[in-house]
Amino acid sequence: MTENHDLEALASNPHTDWDVLHWIAENHPELRPVIAANPGAYQELIDALATLGDPRIDAAIDQREAAGGVSSGPETDPIFTSPMDGLWDTTGYTLAAQQAAASAPEPEPEPEAASEPASQPHPKAASEPDPEPAPAPAPVPAPVAEPEFAAEPEFAAEPEFEEEPAPEFVEEPELGEEPHTQRAEMPPFLAAASANAEPERTRPGLPLYPIAAVVLGLLGVGAVIGLLVVLFGGDDEADTVAEPPAATSPAPEDDDDDAEEPAGTNGAEEAATEDEEEDDDGDQEAIEEARTAVAGLPEDSSCETDTDASVVAAFLAVAANDDGWASEEDPDMLESTFGSLQSECSTTHAAAVFESARSGSQAPEDGHGEMLTTVGTDWVNREIELRGAEQMSGFSAQDGNVECEFNDGVTCTVYQTSPALCDEGTTYTMTVDGVDVDCDAHLEPGGRDTLSVDDNATDGFLVCMEMSDRVTCYNSIDPFGFEMSNTGNYSY
Repeated sequence: MTENHDLEALASNPHTDWDVLHWIAENHPELRPVIAANPGAYQELIDALATLGDPRIDAAIDQREAAGGVSSGPETDPIFTSPMDGLWDTTGYTLAAQQAAASAPEPEPEPEAASEPASQPHPKAASEPDPEPAPAPAPVPAPVAEPEFAAEPEFAAEPEFEEEPAPEFVEEPELGEEPHTQRAEMPPFLAAASANAEPERTRPGLPLYPIAAVVLGLLGVGAVIGLLVVLFGGDDEADTVAEPPAATSPAPEDDDDDAEEPAGTNGAEEAATEDEEEDDDGDQEAIEEARTAVAGLPEDSSCETDTDASVVAAFLAVAANDDGWASEEDPDMLESTFGSLQSECSTTHAAAVFESARSGSQAPEDGHGEMLTTVGTDWVNREIELRGAEQMSGFSAQDGNVECEFNDGVTCTVYQTSPALCDEGTTYTMTVDGVDVDCDAHLEPGGRDTLSVDDNATDGFLVCMEMSDRVTCYNSIDPFGFEMSNTGNYSY
């Protein structure tokens, strides 16, 4: 990602950040004489280099002390806050270091413990907690049974239906049917006539036809009298029996209709409630499955950014919403997952998965990927600290000549610069994986907050600082970045 001459410029610059000098001394032994000659290096680092027994380093230290003094430790000097401060003029310091290195004899083989003073421990990754079980779904209430009293009005109306046919018996004698037993009782005077007729049929010597005519006549009179009795007597009895049910039958029928209406309404409400509970159960099951997949990601990871980010994004799509997380334990679970993924693969991989699921190619379409911002990036093992940088989505700097935006990394455009690497100024894009010139990512000016001089902005991994004469951006995980202003631009 960088050439040695760029690092040599940083190593010889007296304004280079002490953390950057420390990192160069640890990872690039060939530049240690240059750092030893740097008047801006702090005394503790010079003392550590002096113990290595390298003649070139010793000669550079002697020349540096002859020039006059060294800086105090990194804890006491608040002036230099940027790892790239002063990179514009490095020729003089580099030349002095080269002359000192050329006049010294060849170094002896370096002892194994030489790099120990410059080593820095990395924090241990957070252990992964067990995922919390999802809350049990609420039980489905039993359906309300229909009231049993709804059928009672039918029994109350039965006497009415049994007595209604009573008036129809009036017509039965005309149809030739046998009359009812109550109506078959013969009046006393008709019974007496029938008794007198019996002797007449047994008397000898009387003509047969006149006797038969008299009997038939009496029987006809009796039948007419009986019919009249049935007609005038039977109506009173039927009316008396039928009146009580007729007065009470309408009220139960109305009550029956009223009782059935609430039963139908309750049934519809119960069905709707059951559907909602089934949907809730389905959503909770999907959340639990996605949560289990994220918690197990470090062990199952292929260390491929897109593959791992898709697992995290699937969980965000169902467990994060405008009201917050589905469970209060989800942010802690995600932080533990990224910390363990950092240990299993690398810090750069874990950060790339985080960025891809938050605002990159795998981010959920509903925008819930931004919920990862609440998880934070305290789990990251950094080479350079954030130095109090403020979390921002974008900013304007250098009196509007530079515009930057944080979205799956950082993109910055400088409009007036020399040389201009694009048709309209120069545009750099940087992620945790690297930095490139990308003219297609050109940003239009306006609509962003202004970043004040000496203030820092970050997305949690990348940091940009507004300086008096330029904007500098660097990766806190692996020290590389770019700088831009109206007089120049470059990456390192």
